[in-house]
Amino acid sequence: MSNKKKYLLLLADWHIGSTGFGTVMRNLLPHLKKRFDNITYVAINYIGEPYNEDNVLIVSAKNYYTPEVDGKPQEDLFGRHSFLHLLANNPFDTIFIFQDMDIISKMIPTLKELHQYKLANNITNFKSAVYFPVDGNIPKGRLDGWEFFNSLVVYNEYSRMQVLKNNPKLAISIGKKKLHIVNHGNNNHDFYQMPSADVIKFKSTFFGKNCEKWIVSAINRNQPRKDIGSTILGFIEARRILKESYPEIKQELFLYLHMMEADPYMNGYDLRKIFSQTDLVEGEDYKIADQEYFNRANGADIEIVRSIYNASNCFITTTLGGGWELTVTEAMACGCPVIAPYHTSLMEISGDGKRAWMLYELEPFCSPFDNIIRAKCNIEEVAEQIIAVLNDSIYDQDKYHKTINLAKNYANSLDWNILGDNIADIIDKI
Repeated sequence: MSNKKKYLLLLADWHIGSTGFGTVMRNLLPHLKKRFDNITYVAINYIGEPYNEDNVLIVSAKNYYTPEVDGKPQEDLFGRHSFLHLLANNPFDTIFIFQDMDIISKMIPTLKELHQYKLANNITNFKSAVYFPVDGNIPKGRLDGWEFFNSLVVYNEYSRMQVLKNNPKLAISIGKKKLHIVNHGNNNHDFYQMPSADVIKFKSTFFGKNCEKWIVSAINRNQPRKDIGSTILGFIEARRILKESYPEIKQELFLYLHMMEADPYMNGYDLRKIFSQTDLVEGEDYKIADQEYFNRANGADIEIVRSIYNASNCFITTTLGGGWELTVTEAMACGCPVIAPYHTSLMEISGDGKRAWMLYELEPFCSPFDNIIRAKCNIEEVAEQIIAVLNDSIYDQDKYHKTINLAKNYANSLDWNILGDNIADIIDKI
């Protein structure tokens, strides 16, 4: 066995942050620490000074290295300048990038140049692995040049099929498997079904006078892809249908949005402007999360988020596409019924519709924010499925509990101890 030390250069969201990528890194980092003697972690969303955590040096993606062009600093929130600068000046033998395809693609020309330079000058060279989401169609040419990477890891079969449709060359590398599937895990110690007494206590405190209402919650980033507008409009339509067509059901609906009022980084919806055009009354019909929870790095405490899932009568997402959608499996683990569109990763997460109430009536939508042809939910069906979950909870409890239990068992099976090792294995073995 070789005693040579192994050095990893990592580019990913900060593991202390509240993003979905940050959540994944929080679970993956301990497994990487076991495999590499030294890790330099270029952390997106971390803004402070470099610091050490065990054998990991954590540096700010944005601030560690900022080159100047014509006397003007070229900042990059996604850390490409810092990452490439570190790679050019240090003998890393492995690099790992966990990011969106666009971020990765823009780095490939420089990575190729660095690889060739190190090879020509007999400098310690690097192998490479990337882990990335696929949340919709991949435009032609997007994955050109990705043969450069030694290993690619995606979240699910949907992603694998999209990648190979775009670039069939990524299937194998010199007879070895190049494209791998590793699901996201669920933090079973963080997200689980709470005792009913604890749920009642939290619900009374958090929702106050609205705690007896039937609470529909959307827990997501407020960004265009999540299509929060369809959630709001579907909820409004559900209220109308419930009042006009089901007068025997006296339950009132209440909407909770756990997200920023308007995400300045992701050009999200201005929620208050939307609500100002409706007859919904804040504090009576809906609630927007306390905004002190949200900034670039932090979110609500996990205990609060877990309690919100448990206190909600229904979780809903009307996303236009999902690479994985961690909040869906978190809700499932907490025993909360899920409504989700039948597309992208959600086809698999839903167990082909057995683990959730699905939105099947999808319409092609050309998204202005990324020019991807996506699938948009039908507002009428959103409303109908909200009513369907409510109806099933009253009139078809066998179906209701079977769906919830299948979902909960599935979420609980996504063990990060296994999945984290699987990803670390792939990176280690390149």
